[in-house]
Amino acid sequence: MKINAGIITFIFLSLLILNVAIANRENYFKSYEFIRSDLINRSDLKKSYNYHHKLPLDVFSEVELDGTKITMFKDVLDVFHAFRYNRVPNPVEDKFEDLCEISISEALPDEALKIFQKACSKISRPELNYDYTIQNPYQDKYFKDVDGLIQVFLPPLALIDLPESVLTTDFKNKGRTALLRVQYERLIDPLIMSIEELEDMNEIKLAQELKRVQSFLDNIFSSGLSRASLQQVENTAYERCRESLPYPALTDEDREFLSMYLGMLAWRVRGEALWKKRGTQELRKFFAEKAFSVLINLNSGSWGLGDDVGEVLRRKLQIKGWSEWMDMGKHDGDKWIDLIGMTRRGMFQVGEGRYYPIGLGGDARKEFRKRGFDDTGLKVGAAQMGSCYYLSHEIFEYRTEEEIRNRVGRLEDDPYALGEDLRGKDPYTHFLHGGIRSSSYGELCFGGTLGLGMAKSLLLGKTKNCH
Repeated sequence: MKINAGIITFIFLSLLILNVAIANRENYFKSYEFIRSDLINRSDLKKSYNYHHKLPLDVFSEVELDGTKITMFKDVLDVFHAFRYNRVPNPVEDKFEDLCEISISEALPDEALKIFQKACSKISRPELNYDYTIQNPYQDKYFKDVDGLIQVFLPPLALIDLPESVLTTDFKNKGRTALLRVQYERLIDPLIMSIEELEDMNEIKLAQELKRVQSFLDNIFSSGLSRASLQQVENTAYERCRESLPYPALTDEDREFLSMYLGMLAWRVRGEALWKKRGTQELRKFFAEKAFSVLINLNSGSWGLGDDVGEVLRRKLQIKGWSEWMDMGKHDGDKWIDLIGMTRRGMFQVGEGRYYPIGLGGDARKEFRKRGFDDTGLKVGAAQMGSCYYLSHEIFEYRTEEEIRNRVGRLEDDPYALGEDLRGKDPYTHFLHGGIRSSSYGELCFGGTLGLGMAKSLLLGKTKNCH
């Protein structure tokens, strides 16, 4: 019996496609998945929304909460667990702790010591190289680069007793390293001048100590520059390209670190936190549109893309809110329905048109693709909005069942409140709350997943419009 060659070809291609689909199954992102039988069998709970992605699987973590498996960026989930459980991880070496220790036995003149300490502290504590007296962050000058964005957040944060589990030694090492790479150009010349000043005073040993500090700074900058150059070459090997990025010594890891934490803070302040509110539209303009424009430029080298996507983020906020879902069923409705609604809302934030009119408010995904960038990291980050709020209301709840039913909560009993003592102290205000206000942690979380997702998309480089 003869077998038609077309049938054989069809069977072969079908098997090939099936094998590829099975191989790629792990590369489909599900921000949530119902795993308990009563939820699986509910007809009103639609299946989770999948995105095929090109990200390493180890960037994700899973957590199971009340019959639902939540998948999130591991780095964001780790921050949330740090806020919630206050567990301090195993200590790592503090690269900065002993930087200003000197090994000179003889007495030194006070003036020379002051020169040394002042110059060294700028390297050992780069977070102090900002103005902690600013009163008005709603100014364009702070939203021109990452340095300005950091300037906006540090003054109020310095007044809050953040948990040790959040401000770990590892966090400080990474944060200070990134800050030195950002600040290098304005630090190196004054440092050299201080060395020369000590030499002119004939304090040669102290000048040598400060040269050691200079070597430390130079090494941080040069090691970052070398790794960043290698990562640029890796993009080329995959037939992708990058524009020149701001702060050439920042590695991809630095950029993701800054994008996640600054994204967290920006989206939380957009919801009214840290700085006293000056109107909803002002919050959206500066902390959604302008702040994320800065982060997009940090990772793409394109202000055009940053401005276009920043505008989309602001406009989407004006078009459709999320008050009907943000409580995760604590006061109205059903938390799993709310989880789906908030997931859809996050997808809408970057342009998803399945649930709202296509193109309404713009499409950030389209802006990415138009310029040759892959948009799956962006979509994966945005799709975690529902997971962020679900997680927040599950793990930051402290009220009794009766209090939840009656929509009340005692602020003075809130173990997860941070910065409450800043409320009413111009120009600042509160930061985070649990219980009835757990959505504040949801905002913090979503800013992190959105900022990190954008960075992961953009740092892959682009496939067209290369110069």
